[in-house]
Amino acid sequence: MCDTATSREVIVGLGVDRRDRVDALVDVAVLAGGTSLGPGQDLGFMYMRGFRDLDGHQWSFLHLPG
Repeated sequence: MCDTATSREVIVGLGVDRRDRVDALVDVAVLAGGTSLGPGQDLGFMYMRGFRDLDGHQWSFLHLPG
């Protein structure tokens, strides 16, 4: 067991098919009680945004344009 206030126990990254889906998934997670990790990051080759769930696990959704 780790202290999720100071460490990350699990970090999960999932790819999705559309950039707007990245934002929609994070927005729903935040409405359900998660904590946003900030605005989306557009790196040109990839768009990514994430949140921390109620247990402190970090989730990131990313879209790689074709």
